[in-house]
Amino acid sequence: LQIVEASSQLVLSPRAHAASEHHYARLQWRIGAIASVLLYFGAAIAVYPQIEDWTMIETLYFSVEVLTTVGYGDVAPTHSTTRLFAIFHILFGLMVMLSVVGEMLGDIVEQFFDDVVDAIHDNIAEGDSDSKLANFLQRCLILGIMIAFGAAFFHYLEGVPWIDCVYFCVVTVTTIGLGDVTPQTDGGRLFAIFWMLGGVTAMGWTVSAFSEILLERMRHTFHDQLTLGDVDLAKVGGEDMSVDRMEFYHHYIIEKGFMDQVQYQLMVDNFNALDVNGDGEINVEDIELHKVSTSPERKRST
Repeated sequence: LQIVEASSQLVLSPRAHAASEHHYARLQWRIGAIASVLLYFGAAIAVYPQIEDWTMIETLYFSVEVLTTVGYGDVAPTHSTTRLFAIFHILFGLMVMLSVVGEMLGDIVEQFFDDVVDAIHDNIAEGDSDSKLANFLQRCLILGIMIAFGAAFFHYLEGVPWIDCVYFCVVTVTTIGLGDVTPQTDGGRLFAIFWMLGGVTAMGWTVSAFSEILLERMRHTFHDQLTLGDVDLAKVGGEDMSVDRMEFYHHYIIEKGFMDQVQYQLMVDNFNALDVNGDGEINVEDIELHKVSTSPERKRST
């Protein structure tokens, strides 16, 4: 009896089995992700220092510039051999960033700022019922912290003015990478290696959250219904102060911004052109009349 009970405990329910498979798949993905990242940086370390005579910090600094698409241009390959290698290294790095690093860094940044987000989440949520807006504000806060943190360290390590520090951080997180203000010391570049990854990820998070708000607003615009208070009977219905079905359709489409008046009129003209017999419907008779009007015999007679 004890053996039967023990064996029954080993049989997973369908839900537990699915969860186990999901956990195993995530574990496989993480192992592959770590291997891809190690391959990317390992290849850079194996090639660039030997040919370009870069230090380890310069090699990692350039690799992260490529990975985040910042591309300051202050450290770049100069030999034909390393440029040929860089062609494939850059392409592989972008694939790694898009498919692997972004999600990994997202998890790391989220865990790092978890306490900060939890501390403000309740206050934001209570004041705003829109969860997507609350999420956007949280990510803006995280991005602001990343920029302030980066500017402070860049000022301390490089000794440049504060305005230049903030400018450098914004140019970096937006991946514009103008290259006019860049770290010049090993300490500044070592810090930038890690800060670029976190800053660009935080910026991507914020832009993503803002896009979700815009999409949500568009969905609300489509689903929100007009009320009787939204319909001006004198304006829409005319002298008889009433609105029929087609007049309501017209008002709804224009009011919601799906079409302007010119586009709506083009649609009406298109329908009228297809309604050959003018009975207000497109039917078999219209198709037959259209065939007759466009037949070769009709064209020759005209």
